[in-house]
Amino acid sequence: MTYGGGGAGGVLANEAYDHAVTEQAYSITVGAGGTWVSGKANDGANSVFDTKTAIGGGAGGWNNGPSYNFGNDGGSGGGAANGDFAAGTGTAGPPRQGYDGGGDGEAAGGGCGGGGANAVGVTSTSTAGADGGAGISNSITGAAVTYAGGGGGGGHENTGGAGGSGGGGAGGSNAGSHDGTAGTDGLGGGGGGSAYVAAQGGSGDGSDGGSGVVIIRYKYK
Repeated sequence: MTYGGGGAGGVLANEAYDHAVTEQAYSITVGAGGTWVSGKANDGANSVFDTKTAIGGGAGGWNNGPSYNFGNDGGSGGGAANGDFAAGTGTAGPPRQGYDGGGDGEAAGGGCGGGGANAVGVTSTSTAGADGGAGISNSITGAAVTYAGGGGGGGHENTGGAGGSGGGGAGGSNAGSHDGTAGTDGLGGGGGGSAYVAAQGGSGDGSDGGSGVVIIRYKYK
């Protein structure tokens, strides 16, 4: 069984400073990353401030012979289990929050990369896992930080894909551990998919996505 990489969480940035607020308490939700539970990848949770909602990342797909699951839709879409399976769709907006996962290409054994906030996940065309889509840079904190990279796909008796810039986790590989690497908390990166390595007893475990973040910056008059 191979797994596609998890999609990154959606990114919403308001550099126009045109979202009006008043002096009151606001409920803020920081979305948790998607989880890996009993062989199944789950979507990430939404992050919310006031009326603005960044959509959690879509879970990566899996393929186990006669049974399979496509990549899930999300802020960025989950990668397909391998190239000829369907990938998850990112939230196109407007405004766009993320891109689609890799997939819907030629048949291959490797897992595809999850979508990132700035690029589509890569489709695997071999037994190696494909890279996650790149995240997007933002300087709201005063320094440039890249957020929301997609997770890399797991390899099929081969290497895993790299996580996308912005906290995406790498896919599992045939060398060493064939588990995926978790996405980075606070960046909303997608988790890496697990690899299938027969000599090591089958598939490893997938990984969790990174949690989101809500950053508030305002102009002082």
